[in-house]
Amino acid sequence: MMKFTKEWLVAAAIRAVKTFAQTALGFITVGAMFSEIEWLKMLSVAGVAAVYSILTSIVTGLPEVADVDGKLLIDDSGENTKWLLQVDTPVEDVSKQKTIKLKVDPNAQLTKKE
Repeated sequence: MMKFTKEWLVAAAIRAVKTFAQTALGFITVGAMFSEIEWLKMLSVAGVAAVYSILTSIVTGLPEVADVDGKLLIDDSGENTKWLLQVDTPVEDVSKQKTIKLKVDPNAQLTKKE
C-alpha cells in the first residue's frame, strides 16, 4: 500500500514540475518570436502533462521513496573501498524474500577517523 507521506508529495511535485517544464519547452521553437508562441495552449497542454505525471506517480509509485529493507553504505575515502550492508528489516523477514531493496548511500563514513 502506497503511503502519501511528505517525502512522497515532494518527489511527486518535483516530477510534475519537471514534466510541466519539459512539455512547455516542446512548444518553444528556436528562432520563434515571442508573439508567435501560443502561450495559453502551451500552459494548458503542460498543465495536463503535470496532472498526468501526478496520476502516474499514484498508479506506479515513485522509486525515490519506495519502501526499502536497508542501506548499502559505500566509503571510498580510504585506501580501499569499504561496503556495508545495513538491513533495517528483521533478519527472519528478509531471509524469506527472494530480493531485498536497498537505498545506496555513496557518502558513508565507514573509516574510523583518528
